[in-house]
Amino acid sequence: MLSAPSKLLLRNLDLFEQGRWLFVNPTDADIFSELNDFDISGFHQYFDVFQQALLINNVQSFGAAIEVADPNELYDGAIIYLPKAKAHFAMLLDNIQSVVKTHGTIAVVGSNDGGIKSIGKILKAKLGIAQKRDSARHCALWCSPNSGSEQSFTLDNYLTVSTHNLGDTSWQVASLPGVFSHGSLDVGTQLLLESMPTITGKQVLDFACGAGVIGCYLAKRQPNLQVSFSDINGLALYACQKSCELNGMTANVKPSNGLNEWHAERFNTIVTNPPFHTGVETDYQITETFIKAVGKHLLTAGQLFLVANRFLPYPELLDKHLQRHADLARSSKFCVYQARKK
Repeated sequence: MLSAPSKLLLRNLDLFEQGRWLFVNPTDADIFSELNDFDISGFHQYFDVFQQALLINNVQSFGAAIEVADPNELYDGAIIYLPKAKAHFAMLLDNIQSVVKTHGTIAVVGSNDGGIKSIGKILKAKLGIAQKRDSARHCALWCSPNSGSEQSFTLDNYLTVSTHNLGDTSWQVASLPGVFSHGSLDVGTQLLLESMPTITGKQVLDFACGAGVIGCYLAKRQPNLQVSFSDINGLALYACQKSCELNGMTANVKPSNGLNEWHAERFNTIVTNPPFHTGVETDYQITETFIKAVGKHLLTAGQLFLVANRFLPYPELLDKHLQRHADLARSSKFCVYQARKK
């Protein structure tokens, strides 16, 4: 189903009639079905939409940043779907400037409640000119000419490194704008880590790992563990790999929509602080699907540790699909759930 920003783009098809265009982080893959007659490819920082788009149009790429090695292959224009965090957008805009021709078009589409109303000022300050091309469905489309495609882009320039201390354990975490709890230790995650018992068995999965805060802490606390990491966000996976390197770890860091890419892998322990938002919208589906499938990825007597806001409807799901234990820890806002494979 087309999102409202994508529907707005379909009112502006003349924008794509000339040259090669790049769609950046489209919120839905169906937009590529509507634009088969145009020279359009996709760049995705979110693995689920990347996989869906790849089935429609094979000119798709996934990762933390996009590069164009040959200056002759620069794009004539790019559409950026506005992300939730302004710092993420600023970094993304710098990246896209480096892959679009000078005087090519950089356009931004998004919803009013997602922050598109302020984008005109940001584009004008960055690129000198900004024009609102269209607005409808509580969305807007802004366009600017690219004034700086010659500038280079290095993702590592946007990395920040934090050192966290918990009990006798100290560990480092690298992060990027657009990654959960960028540059800080989330309160729910801290409650989870403070309550984690000693893990038995070696195989551990940090699901929805973000920058790798949980898995790196566990590996530093128990060096015998073999920790794997999984996330849907390309920026998170890049930061997580850097976090592993900072902590002297060699780890399997894998993109996956839920647990789909883990296939036959099984773990003694799976630990997670799962997301419940998609963009600005509340979305329980990721965690609900994860809880339904997690038992298949636990070894005999394997355990799940999950922290979540107390208002979220997870206890019933855990009771249905796993053998839930007494809550491991609670605060006024969060609960740490513990459950075992049935």
